[in-house]
Amino acid sequence: MERQAAAEAVRLHGGNKSKAASSLGISRSHLYRLLSQEQGPPAESKTLPLDSH
Repeated sequence: MERQAAAEAVRLHGGNKSKAASSLGISRSHLYRLLSQEQGPPAESKTLPLDSH
């Protein structure tokens, strides 16, 4: 289960996390874990190397 799908389910259910979790077939606590996961930087974001000079 992906964080993005969990967030979309919450949005579709008007913020109701219990209904969102039920619609995904997961527990509410699992939904909270998914929503609290850190997201990495966007794909187009790149970290530039530090100049070592």
